[in-house]
Amino acid sequence: MPSLVTARNTMMYVDDPVQTLKEFRRVLRPGGLAHAVDGDWYMMVAEPVEHDAWRAFVKAASHACRTSDMGRKLYSTFLEAGYQNVQISIFANADVDGRLLGVVRNMAKYAHESGTLTASKIDEIVEQVEQALVCGSYMLVSPQFVVTG
Repeated sequence: MPSLVTARNTMMYVDDPVQTLKEFRRVLRPGGLAHAVDGDWYMMVAEPVEHDAWRAFVKAASHACRTSDMGRKLYSTFLEAGYQNVQISIFANADVDGRLLGVVRNMAKYAHESGTLTASKIDEIVEQVEQALVCGSYMLVSPQFVVTG
């Protein structure tokens, strides 16, 4: 039986996060730890995209996962699953080099699939982000919630 179970950017995709964490507890040795890392798409910031436009973009893309704001829910989910001594940290490094552009492009694909935002609006947002990288004004922040119980 394992003494550590780790899920990275996974819990947002599972049907029942509480039940998943309970299963982690079941397979852990006594004293073992469950460790989950997940983001929160609604807490992302994409400079220079205007807030409401970015939020609409995120909302359109969110159908791709069960819980696009799982990061903020991890702590309470661990508690509901029966974990004790739950620890939480949040890391939010600013990307100014474009390493998270793939995330934006994937989100654009998801937003196109949803059909809830016009293709021209989605493409405009991606273009803004890509142009900002070229101009040196790009910044993307995608907080990661790290929870251990």
